[in-house]
Amino acid sequence: MPQTILNGARIYYQEHGRGFPLVLAHGLGGDHGMWLFQAPVFKTKYRVVLWDCRGHGRSEVAADGYSIEQYVEDQYALLEHLEIKRAHIGGLSMGGWIAWSFALAHPEATASLTLSDSAGILTGMSEAERQQSQKLFEVSAAIAEKQGRKVLAENTLALMFSAKFLETKPEIAALVRNQILADPGLGYARAIRGLFANWDKSSAEEVLPRLARISVPTLILVGELDQLTPLPTQQALQRAIPNSRLEVIPGAGHVPCIEQPELWNRLVLEFLAGVQV
Repeated sequence: MPQTILNGARIYYQEHGRGFPLVLAHGLGGDHGMWLFQAPVFKTKYRVVLWDCRGHGRSEVAADGYSIEQYVEDQYALLEHLEIKRAHIGGLSMGGWIAWSFALAHPEATASLTLSDSAGILTGMSEAERQQSQKLFEVSAAIAEKQGRKVLAENTLALMFSAKFLETKPEIAALVRNQILADPGLGYARAIRGLFANWDKSSAEEVLPRLARISVPTLILVGELDQLTPLPTQQALQRAIPNSRLEVIPGAGHVPCIEQPELWNRLVLEFLAGVQV
């Protein structure tokens, strides 16, 4: 089981295939298993690196370090550990937030960006709505910390996927449900509190001007029915990042790489094939 100590925390990672490196970061409360439909396909062309953020999956539930800035530096330390100087960088939801933050912090190590249903930018929300959302996250953190995430499982699935997917693909939904049910919740709670402690840093006014500094080719994907990081948010992201394009995955919710993997994979593979490395 490949693990290493990065910035004081034990981090689990996987490598699949050979070629130019492709690093993928998962979403909040997930782990490397979110890429179950990507690793077998992408490993035929790329050296795919998957990892569990601290507090998630098989990585250590560290006492601290639950911020996007720390996750970025954990990912950079992992690349150094693997002797990777430059890579395609991608992520889903929180992982997308990590990815574009990584590109800003380490442009020399970023060959391209693949941002799927990316978090980290708040648009179209009033201050009251923002505070209400923050309260809901805190309630989730408190429940997870005391009871594990099993109590939150069904609500979480309903936010992650479209109703049609949950009805027609119960065997795949069960894989995600089992991961949630098995999560003791402490790392998830610490991640929520760390990420949303300073939510003002995610305001459009704060983030959008910084994104203009990203110069690498960027593909932005979003599920048409995403409730958590909806299309207007991703459109704002696309307008802010030069040399970027947006693709909408029809009928999919917040996790199109699981819900519509064939289309998601094709769009990303076509994009990566056109990037000069």
